[in-house]
Amino acid sequence: NACSTLKNVTKEQILETAEMSWLEEAITMMFLAFGVPNGVFTIPTVTFLIGKLVLGNVTLAFQVLAVLLLPLAILPQRFNPAVLQSWLAIRVVKYFSFRFIFEDRPPPKKPEDPEYRPRIMVAPPHGVFPYGNLLAMLVW
Repeated sequence: NACSTLKNVTKEQILETAEMSWLEEAITMMFLAFGVPNGVFTIPTVTFLIGKLVLGNVTLAFQVLAVLLLPLAILPQRFNPAVLQSWLAIRVVKYFSFRFIFEDRPPPKKPEDPEYRPRIMVAPPHGVFPYGNLLAMLVW
């Protein structure tokens, strides 16, 4: 269960890890290692290597990359809730065995609910790259 109250959660539930196949875990690790957030380091490096070793022109490789990435920077993207439940998103949540634990019952999700009140939630790990916050978005 992704959400539990503090008084109802057991030590075993806290320490439980989600089951994943070897392939699911390998794909998730590759995504985390080379995708987000490390793409900031790997994409320029790979582009340089492709330019140097394959194309023979590093400048051309970066120009092609810029043209390919430009639409992502300037075109607005619609929020697509289905992405939060994609195969990869679910594997990332399972990889970290992520759970919410509340002092009391989870708050209502709709502002129209009379018991709704805004909350500030902390989702560790939330260091240089906020994995915890991303996991919270996927689970919530």
